[in-house]
Amino acid sequence: MSQGVTISSARQKPPLASCRRWRKAVKVLVVDGEADVLIPTVEMFKVMGYDTMAAGTGEEALALVRTHPHLSVLVTEVDMEPMDGVTLARQARRLVPAIKVVLVSAFPTSTMDRLHGAPEEDFHLLPKPLQLSEVAIVLRR
Repeated sequence: MSQGVTISSARQKPPLASCRRWRKAVKVLVVDGEADVLIPTVEMFKVMGYDTMAAGTGEEALALVRTHPHLSVLVTEVDMEPMDGVTLARQARRLVPAIKVVLVSAFPTSTMDRLHGAPEEDFHLLPKPLQLSEVAIVLRR
């Protein structure tokens, strides 16, 4: 009589419900000045299972950061006015030091550095249009 093989629990994937609970615990704030970009981006995060809020300006986003200090992730367009995404990210980090920052830009990195200065902080930069796979990798780090 042979015994069954036991798979190490370290190799087993967590149950899907566990992943969903973890994602629901991650509070994401998405910021973009263009509604036609903001709305589908927010929906993408919601479909991925994240608790997501939206802001159309840097000022609106900072107000949300002040009233929701439990935010985990800030995803912001770099090229916004009057407050650009790098400035927003730095101010949000002062309010919530542990917030993960994802900067999004249609510009190449070299152009962004020239326009906004190279962020010295540990901000992640993703190109537009956002790809689910790239976003998932950054959020798991």
